Amino acid sequence: MIREAEISDLPEIIRMGVLFADSLGIPFDLETTIETAEKVMTSDDSVLLVDDGAMAAAVTYPLFLNKDIIIAQELLWWVDKDKRGTGVGRDILEALEEWARIVGADKLTMIAMHDTSPDFIDQVYLSNGYEPFEKTFVKVL
Repeated sequence: MIREAEISDLPEIIRMGVLFADSLGIPFDLETTIETAEKVMTSDDSVLLVDDGAMAAAVTYPLFLNKDIIIAQELLWWVDKDKRGTGVGRDILEALEEWARIVGADKLTMIAMHDTSPDFIDQVYLSNGYEPFEKTFVKVL
């Protein structure tokens, strides 16, 4: 059952966080993960949702150029490999969208890592009503 995360969920959030960081090729930091999860769970402007083998988080903020437009920005969306294809990913995405609506967001921005199967992720987002918006580039400094 999808629900807002609680402190007692930290071991599972950490377990999935380790897997997510590994899939991104970045070092996992336990202290950062705990601090960030606690901030997201306790802020009125963010949410961390959990389910069996899945988690998603988002934060809201006013658009830089127009404070009347509220953006919900995905922070992470993870589904364990053995849960993929079961519908849990779609369900937690829909729950994230519902949270965004409830808190008054006008748009939800989702991100896909460049090495995620582009055809698959395009299908997921496009079939759920998302439209391509921008292309992001990152430079290691």
